Amino acid sequence: MTDPGTFQLRTDALGKSFGRRLICRSVTLELALGQSVAIVGPNGSGKSTFVKMLAGLVRPDHGTFSYLAGGVALKPEQRFRYLGLVSPELSLYEELTANENLRFAADVMGLTVSNPEIDGLMDEFGLLGRGHDYVRTYSSGMRHRLKFVAALLKKPQLMLLDEPTVMLDDDGAARVWQALSRRSLAVVIATNDSAEAKRADRQIVMGAGGA
Repeated sequence: MTDPGTFQLRTDALGKSFGRRLICRSVTLELALGQSVAIVGPNGSGKSTFVKMLAGLVRPDHGTFSYLAGGVALKPEQRFRYLGLVSPELSLYEELTANENLRFAADVMGLTVSNPEIDGLMDEFGLLGRGHDYVRTYSSGMRHRLKFVAALLKKPQLMLLDEPTVMLDDDGAARVWQALSRRSLAVVIATNDSAEAKRADRQIVMGAGGA
């Protein structure tokens, strides 16, 4: 794998339209490891769409984006190795246990993950001892924390977070921010929460005269 030590995310005039409606326009940024940006704006302004474009889930209509590692632009099929995504829209398999969900995710990503690595992440998010429980028995907050465990399992360089703590209580939210602060990551946060947005180094405003 290309050396991730100088990982960067770059966008150049990135934009998306649905019909005649411009969702976001001309968003240009550079983000390196240890840096974070909050994407803010009213509902419907394109925050989630912007995150989905960066994740490769939605095709932009304007501009470009790239992941670079060691100064080399990665091919689209390589990007997933560097990417962690957490969103309320992501689903877990309710009829599997938490550990089975994580093992399945690791297999899909081509990862070899040890039991201590899984236990360490489960502990970090307050889920240690619940790995053999079916996800259907989890509260909504526990399920959301499990998504962070799955996202961090592959040691990503970039975390894309869409409303990252909307389903969490104060303890769950604190665990999320503590876990992210322990790692040198490039972080994009799409949020309606002003306190959450202030955790980022800078903000990009969507809609209402913004991006």
